[in-house]
Amino acid sequence: MHTDRRRVVSLVLAVCCLLPALRTAVAGDAIKYPAKGPLVSFSLPDGWTHSWGNNKDQSFVAQPPNDDKTMVSISLFNPKFTEAEVTESMEDLGKIVAESYDMKDPQVGKPMHDSLGGGIDSVGVVISGKINGQNNVLLFRWFKVGNRPMTMVQLSPDNIKYGDAYTLITSSFKPLR
Repeated sequence: MHTDRRRVVSLVLAVCCLLPALRTAVAGDAIKYPAKGPLVSFSLPDGWTHSWGNNKDQSFVAQPPNDDKTMVSISLFNPKFTEAEVTESMEDLGKIVAESYDMKDPQVGKPMHDSLGGGIDSVGVVISGKINGQNNVLLFRWFKVGNRPMTMVQLSPDNIKYGDAYTLITSSFKPLR
């Protein structure tokens, strides 16, 4: 089981490293993800922009206007890990995700289960710490659409300000298959 945990953690770290290489587009109608063979659609708040990574099947990032410190990212995840394995590794995954954002002194909460829109169940962990000396809150979620696991990261120095935006995004999720 320890080897599986390392593989899960390694995969999350690799996905997080892909996020910087992105092209930007303006939000409009519902986003379909992934771009090739979409499995889910969701909406972004007015004014938010989104970017696709070089490989559109791997990374997607959305940000509010005039705020480069707040974002939501979605990535595909290795399908061979079960929800139980991911849940067991969630605190370790949270630490790895926090490190990938250069978060200092991350405080990782206990795994929690909740739902996105469209009846999509997720397991996640809240992480708080400092990025560039500023307090930040990061929510890392794992969820499945059909048989395809995905991850979502929500990062913000002001979770209160963007709470409604995050709720709009997560509640608008709809499976396409």
